[in-house]
Amino acid sequence: RLLQDVTNGAPALQVQGPMTFKPTYAQSNNSSGQTIDQANLINGIWAMSSRGTSQTDTTDTAANIVAAIPNCAVNDTFSFRILNGSSNAVTLAGGTGIANSQGSGFSHSIGAGQGRNYLFRITNVGDGSEAATLAADSDFYSIS
Repeated sequence: RLLQDVTNGAPALQVQGPMTFKPTYAQSNNSSGQTIDQANLINGIWAMSSRGTSQTDTTDTAANIVAAIPNCAVNDTFSFRILNGSSNAVTLAGGTGIANSQGSGFSHSIGAGQGRNYLFRITNVGDGSEAATLAADSDFYSIS
């Protein structure tokens, strides 16, 4: 059941009961690093296999992510899940305008056979200064 919640003077929607969504699922069999575009990031699952050693997958830019979210506003958030089914670790790096929660460059190593959930938070939507933070939303977990 979906209700309009106007308590506290701020209009919002309130969901009562379970909520489901259909994530975007992308399979990456590329043996080298690549850019994960915004279409595969926003509420997406990025599954990797057959990856070479010392590979880095980089998120799309904050500008492209902001442009892909209708009526994007500061503090909008979305989930992203990465699954590494390959036999080599892969690094997840933030693209231009993507930082960790302390404002530094984002970089995490995802071990072979591991997955991790992440949360993006939009921090600036100004034209030419779009920015977002990326933070782990779970511990590493085994996917085997």
